Amino acid sequence: TMKREVAAAVLFLTRLIRKAEKLEKEKVEELAGRLTEALQEKYRGHWYPDNPSRGQAYRCLRVSRCQPEPELQRACWETGVHYRDLGLPRELTLWVDPGEVCCRFGEKSHAFTVATFSGAGEEDARKDVARTVASAVERVTSDYHSGSSSDEDSSSRDAPPAPPFPLLRPVYQVPNFLCQPAPAWRPLPRRGGSPFEGQSFPRPRPGCPTPGRGAWPSHGGRWALAGPRGGQACWG
Repeated sequence: TMKREVAAAVLFLTRLIRKAEKLEKEKVEELAGRLTEALQEKYRGHWYPDNPSRGQAYRCLRVSRCQPEPELQRACWETGVHYRDLGLPRELTLWVDPGEVCCRFGEKSHAFTVATFSGAGEEDARKDVARTVASAVERVTSDYHSGSSSDEDSSSRDAPPAPPFPLLRPVYQVPNFLCQPAPAWRPLPRRGGSPFEGQSFPRPRPGCPTPGRGAWPSHGGRWALAGPRGGQACWG
């Protein structure tokens, strides 16, 4: 049955909680009892002794700094315990499988055995489980307090969480065509003489401006306005 494996997993977690010394002994025991019931209820129908790897992801307990473990958080809520007062490591994965309970501290470290179950007598099995669980707790706490875990360095602890979706481009990115330099215009070399050399223009009538000149002479203080042919038109 799953009772031995669940008991070993709960014993491992409660010993870690006691190491933090943030909860009273009575609260820890109450939390352990509620967590045991919750895990047995969850694993019912998902326990395969003939194929232990089946349903492994479903039975996995994941303690993360990004998201609380659901069953552990539920047990805290039902016993009036704050999840942050558990004092568990920031990254911890616990696999509860038929015949074996394994743990991994951090994301890049190797998994190690918390407890195994064989055909030994119940009393001997209980002693072995207590011994291996105590050894696993010491391993986790020593690595946690010494900071020797490969992914618990200062850079990973202080790094902000990644966004839920990649940013394809900055919001205020200036289009590339606005940043292109203006083309350098080079004037064509002028040949000798006037630019109007070789061109013929209609001869203006008296009083109309000559092309190329800036002044517009007036007639009696009035401007000569263009009109119908035969009137005061400037061009014939």
